[in-house]
Amino acid sequence: MIEVVRRSPHAPTSATLARTVTKALRLAILCSAWAAPAVVGDEAPCTDVEYRHGISYLLPLKYGPEFTHFDWANPDAPKGGTMRLPQMGTFDNFNVILEKGRNAAG
Repeated sequence: MIEVVRRSPHAPTSATLARTVTKALRLAILCSAWAAPAVVGDEAPCTDVEYRHGISYLLPLKYGPEFTHFDWANPDAPKGGTMRLPQMGTFDNFNVILEKGRNAAG
């Protein structure tokens, strides 16, 4: 018995694929020819580079090279203390002697 494989009407043909590849190659050549003058220019490389301690794209740098803390941080804040972190789960018993229920963590 011979099976007939039917092609979807939306499937691309080999001619369509060839045209797509040709268009993609033309676009790649056009883009590389357009971008090549930007890469190879008549400008000399930068010789006196001004190095800075930070980067800012739009505004001048807010903090100088010797800054010690951000404006929103208090350097005189008290140090030390206790940090309590949450624990997953639950408890229903504070009595450690009873065996029923779940004990609190810690």
